[in-house]
Amino acid sequence: MIFLSVHDGHNASAALLIDGKIVGAVQEERFTRIKNDFTFPIRSIKWLLNSNHLYANDISKVILYKLLKQKILIQMQFYSLSRVFFSKN
Repeated sequence: MIFLSVHDGHNASAALLIDGKIVGAVQEERFTRIKNDFTFPIRSIKWLLNSNHLYANDISKVILYKLLKQKILIQMQFYSLSRVFFSKN
C-alpha cells in the first residue's frame, strides 16, 4: 500500500510510505525558500510523486494531519491538489 501524509500547518510537509517504509519526506520550505512555510505543500507532494515515478491513482490513502475548519480552504486545497495530480509536468 502507498500512503501520502500531508501536514499543512507550521512547517508544511509531505511524506510518502510504500509498504510500511518511508521512501520520502520533505518540507515545503525547501521549494519556496520561506522559513517555516505554512502554505499547503503542493510542491512537496509533486516532488514526492515525481521522484518515485508515481501518479495520484497509485496512492492508496491520503492522511491529512491538520483538520481544516473553513469550507472555502478545503475547496481551494482540493482544487490545488487536483492540479498537482493531473498536470502533465
